[in-house]
Amino acid sequence: LRARAVRIVAAEAGLDEAAALAALAAADGDIRVALVISATDCSVDVARAALERSKGVVHQAIEAINRSAK
Repeated sequence: LRARAVRIVAAEAGLDEAAALAALAAADGDIRVALVISATDCSVDVARAALERSKGVVHQAIEAINRSAK
């Protein structure tokens, strides 16, 4: 399952395998958090909070973080 998670994060975030592994490690294995931190360069705490507010919808969490950064 770990290899699958790496492939998902790499494909969706446009990362190489090493970067996808690092994002997953920072996110404690949570694919959604890894995707958000990869897309926004935010902290894990910010990613988790945005995902909670968006009810787990990754693209909404990314959009919310990007809007707040402007």
